[in-house]
Amino acid sequence: TQVIAGGGSAEPVEAGPTTLPEPVEGIVIDAGQVRVSLADEEPHFALVSMAVVMEEMADQVAIENRLPILLDAAVDEVSSFTANELKGDGGAELLRSALTDRADGIFNTEGEQVEVVRVVLTELIVQ
Repeated sequence: TQVIAGGGSAEPVEAGPTTLPEPVEGIVIDAGQVRVSLADEEPHFALVSMAVVMEEMADQVAIENRLPILLDAAVDEVSSFTANELKGDGGAELLRSALTDRADGIFNTEGEQVEVVRVVLTELIVQ
């Protein structure tokens, strides 16, 4: 509660959402690759190699230490797709977007500086 002249009180004012400046892309770090069985009835697999695009001022060592967590998340994400979904129009973009969302939760803390801007696919083979 805020005290106002005259001894009265006013309702606290809620601050609006703060907007952080757009991150500036820095170096790209190879995150590795995963080979995953897909969600098809018939056996299909995908080999996915990826990299993370770091924010210009991000801590490279901290990012590298957490890459195994991203690879684990990638196994979950990739295994939810079928071969046709990945091969179809926009399939790679859907995967890229899902992996970027997962990376955001792994590397970026709300309200703090962005560490990883996005995930890029460096190889995608579906069989």
